[in-house]
Amino acid sequence: MKSKKAVIHVSLNGIERIKASKPYMDSIFLNLISNALKYSDQSRPPEIKISAEVRDDKLQLLFADNGLGIDLEKYGSKMFGLRKTFHRNR
Repeated sequence: MKSKKAVIHVSLNGIERIKASKPYMDSIFLNLISNALKYSDQSRPPEIKISAEVRDDKLQLLFADNGLGIDLEKYGSKMFGLRKTFHRNR
């Protein structure tokens, strides 16, 4: 994170506790943040936004970054498959 001068913005909107398995949450956060760094745009520092909100009485965690992006029309159905890569340059 330091070498890429990455910035993480966190906005949990007053949510103090998330009822979930800690190892799963750690794994999810680590994977999403490391992918945001790995597939960042070389022309600008990575910026990662993590937020939470309640919709229809369910907590949603939202992750966004300013990286290379993914063509959802082409790869959307394969998004969460194991060992899937959507950029040739990495």
